[in-house]
Amino acid sequence: MADAARGLDSIPEVLAIIICNEVIEDKHTNNKTLVGLFNGITVRSLPAFHSRICVVASLTGIIGEMPIGIRIMSPSDVVADVKGKTNSEDGEVVLDLVVEFRDLPLKEEGTHRVEVYAGNVALAGRNFTVVKMPQPMS
Repeated sequence: MADAARGLDSIPEVLAIIICNEVIEDKHTNNKTLVGLFNGITVRSLPAFHSRICVVASLTGIIGEMPIGIRIMSPSDVVADVKGKTNSEDGEVVLDLVVEFRDLPLKEEGTHRVEVYAGNVALAGRNFTVVKMPQPMS
């Protein structure tokens, strides 16, 4: 099987990818409140930095230890990449992964992408746009 050749025993399913400004986690229940969901960023000029972007990815179908990553790509380059491992003994469990990116570099306008991957296998992605604010006429 091609996926097994990539080092994965099973391929997880991504149920959701959400981009927002902040994630508040209740330490007693592990419930999450997502604040400021968005699909686009408007900047005054480029290059720019976005102070904080949170990505929440909900996955299921993970059995055993699995390498998982979340990356953010501009139209021409990978601008951020976080890698880690997750573990589950029950493939029916839904795992919510939360990653916070600080001072994300934004170098160009256009469609950017958040991508969730396991090993070398891209599982799912979500687009967002970066748009430069129009300059006022003098």
